[in-house]
Amino acid sequence: MASDLNELVGKAELTQVFQVSSKTWRSPSLSPNVSDVAKFMSNELIGSPEFDEDSNVLVGQIRCRIWVSPEENDDASQEESFKSAQMAIEAVYALIFQVEPIGELEDPCLIAFLKSIGRMTVWPYFRNFCASSANETHMHLPPLPLMKTKFPISNAEYKSLAP
Repeated sequence: MASDLNELVGKAELTQVFQVSSKTWRSPSLSPNVSDVAKFMSNELIGSPEFDEDSNVLVGQIRCRIWVSPEENDDASQEESFKSAQMAIEAVYALIFQVEPIGELEDPCLIAFLKSIGRMTVWPYFRNFCASSANETHMHLPPLPLMKTKFPISNAEYKSLAP
């Protein structure tokens, strides 16, 4: 059984990445200069990965978000904070990987793969989308940071990526 994340990393080839949805909003009263305003971001797997054992194709979706100046509420969930933001950008990306045959893949391995490789794969696309959206909404957002990880991932790190 191929449940090793490092083996999957070596046998998966990205064949497609594309944006499936997006939304952007900005309050007209929000100043374009947000250097002193609270900013938040998230980048997460949404839904469950789909793996077709006949074609060895893995499909997943990653949602990326940034938001600025939400209502102040220490008890607010991340979702509530995002919805109350004065400015927000969200994009959902689909990823399709062709995987060399390696046997049965368990969900925790697929989830860990998409939470690491999938998130890193879409991040440059989201950075570009944010720059474009910020320009169109006349916002002076700082560039989003680069994402980094080390491979091979240790078993402890691998387990922390699984649900």
